[in-house]
Amino acid sequence: MNQLTLLIYLDYDPKNPQNDLISRARYIEKEDYGSLLGRDGVIQLSNNALLFDQTKSHDVIVQLCNDLISIQRPYLIVALEANDALRVGPLSKEAQASLKTYGVPVLCPPSTKTS
Repeated sequence: MNQLTLLIYLDYDPKNPQNDLISRARYIEKEDYGSLLGRDGVIQLSNNALLFDQTKSHDVIVQLCNDLISIQRPYLIVALEANDALRVGPLSKEAQASLKTYGVPVLCPPSTKTS
């Protein structure tokens, strides 16, 4: 069974759209010359939320959390089992495929079409 961890960045400022988790990850990639976001087991759910497969990308979440601690930015870590999660609504095709791989159930919204 996969060990999934959700990392949510809690210090987003809409007046500064560059202040998000993805921007921090890209900054770390540039400084360390290593790939964080393109790694297997890292799923971008939004600009402020990443899902990690701990068996494949534990080092990435550790590196991101260490960076956020060093700049004193708040974040939330949630450990979860895939069958305890539920995806609702549209996501990128890549995120949908990854969540399906991990067995995250999908709640399909009712159709709004009328016949």
